[in-house]
This record gives sequence, C-alpha cells and structure tokens, in this order.
Amino acid sequence: MPDLPDDDVDFLADDPHRALEAVRDASNHTIGPYSQALAIGAMNLMSKAVAADGAERERLVDRALALPFDEHDQTYPAAMAAHMQLFMAVTDRLEESDDDENDECWLDGATAVLRYSSAESRAEMHHVLEAIDHDYELDRPTRIRVRLMLENSSRSLDPGWVEITACPRDELRERVLAVLAAANDYEEAYLEARSSYDGV
Repeated sequence: MPDLPDDDVDFLADDPHRALEAVRDASNHTIGPYSQALAIGAMNLMSKAVAADGAERERLVDRALALPFDEHDQTYPAAMAAHMQLFMAVTDRLEESDDDENDECWLDGATAVLRYSSAESRAEMHHVLEAIDHDYELDRPTRIRVRLMLENSSRSLDPGWVEITACPRDELRERVLAVLAAANDYEEAYLEARSSYDGV
C-alpha cells in the first residue's frame, strides 16, 4: 500500500468526520483505511479549493488530482470530493430550511445555477438535484418543483455526459473546476435569494 504525502492528507480539515460520512453515504459501503485516507485528503483539498480562486484554486485541484486512483471505490478521490462539495453546499441549505415550509431559498439558488451558469455547471447541479430527489423526503410541492426543474434541465444535457465519478482521468480537471464553479455560483445565488426572503 503506497504512502500518502503528509501534506496531501491533512487530518486537521475543518470537519473531516462529516466529510467522510458524506463520502461513505455516497459510495454506499464501508470504506477501508487507505480509501479513508484518500477521501479525507481529497475532501480537505477541495474544501480549500472552493474557497480559493485563480491559480491557487488550480494548484489545490492539481494536488487533489495527483492522489492515486482508489481501487476500493473505483474512482479518483478528487472526483468524489468535488461532487461532495456541491452536494453538501445544496443539502446544507436544504436542511437549514426544515423549520420553515415556505423557505425554498435552497431551491431558488439551484434554479439560478440551472438558468445562468455554464453548461458544465448546470449538468453538475442537475446531477445533485437528481440525488436529492432520490434520497431526501421532500414535501409534495417541493418535489414537484424539483422534478419539473430536472425535466427542463435534462433537455440541455449533453447526451454523452457521465457522472464525475465515472469521468476519464484526462477530462477530470475540467470537470472538477466546473463543479467548484457551480458550488460558488450556488452559494452566491442562495445568499441573494436568502436576502430577498428575509427582506434585507
């Protein structure tokens, strides 16, 4: 089993246990110690990358992409970590809205990404909403809205599009950057919707 560079597996990530639980849930099985190290290393780098921009973001992404293929999960750690950045950005906001049935700011943010972001970012958001539709208990009006959004956005998806975790290595850098851009677009759109909802 190869060793990971210490600076690529930073066990002092902001919330490594939550990140690891999210990866475990997404992969739907228990992950071994080496996979766990890869997952935490990639999640830590991606959490830093999503908060960075320009050359610094690309440097962090390239470090994540340098982590070896995970034979246990059959994916590159950077791919799963990037997907989880966007997935958790949306689901965190969804879960925050649980106490207010009229609060759909989390979904307004997703709507903005599907309307105004790049084609690559729109595809990534479409995939996240599919996962939410499948995994979350939504009230009937919200589920109807989500499925209408998915129906509309599916018309513009590239027929050859595949999930990022199945993406070939030579296409992965572009896809990871698109996911991070979608996460940034989402957060900006969510905050705008939140400000309007709160009357700020």
